[in-house]
Order: sequence, then C-alpha cells, then structure tokens
Amino acid sequence: MGGGGAVVALREGVDVASQSPVPPVVRAVSARSYRAVVEFTAANGATIRFTSSVSSNPRPAQVGDHVDVRYNPDNPQDAAINTYWQT
Repeated sequence: MGGGGAVVALREGVDVASQSPVPPVVRAVSARSYRAVVEFTAANGATIRFTSSVSSNPRPAQVGDHVDVRYNPDNPQDAAINTYWQT
C-alpha cells in the first residue's frame, strides 16, 4: 500500500564503508551521511514514523519535503520511501 508522508527530520551518521582501513585522506571525502525520518498516516489512522534505510550525502531531502511512502497494510511499521533505491 502507498501514501504520502513528510520528512520530519534528518539523521546524520557515518557510512559503515567509511570505517574501512582506507587511508584517512580517502575516507574524509564523504564520511558523513544522512537518512530521512518520515512520518505518515496509515490507512488504519495510525501515525507512523520511520527512518529511511538508505543514507546519502548530500542530504536526501529537506525537512518538510513530501515523499511517496509504501508500506505493508498489515504492519505499517514496515515502510519505506517509494524510490528506486529503497526497493
């Protein structure tokens, strides 16, 4: 099932790949990454908040942006932003 949601926050982190034994000069190029925190209302009326499983740099969205969400109607917590990267 799908619907619309809104980006309510961005979580900043460090890519796991950047923690590899690569020389620091190479690692420093793009160690920071961002994940969108999205909120939507499921068909059952519940407000659901989830963090995207995909991180990126630059930021994937801005707070307040609207995104298309797909979720399991039997378990709305099983949700993702409906993009090619989050299949």
